[in-house]
Amino acid sequence: MVNPVKIAVSGDIRGLERVSEITQKLENACLSSNGNVEVDLSGLTSIDYDGIVALLTIRNRQEGNSLKLIGIPDHIQRIIDTFKIPIQQ
Repeated sequence: MVNPVKIAVSGDIRGLERVSEITQKLENACLSSNGNVEVDLSGLTSIDYDGIVALLTIRNRQEGNSLKLIGIPDHIQRIIDTFKIPIQQ
């Protein structure tokens, strides 16, 4: 099995500029990887609607590749659970 490319995301994913920055970072990782990317969210402090949409959009574009979220903080997990957001963990 090929080791995943790991990307750490920390701070806030809020506002279009930050969302665009994170989206570009993750898309580049997915394109340059072996199709297996893990996104470590343990340093994430907050995320808004646009940030959640960005993560879902990137995940949906992978077409058979794996984009897995790890280290999700409890307060972010509650948002995911409350809105039944389909994120692979």
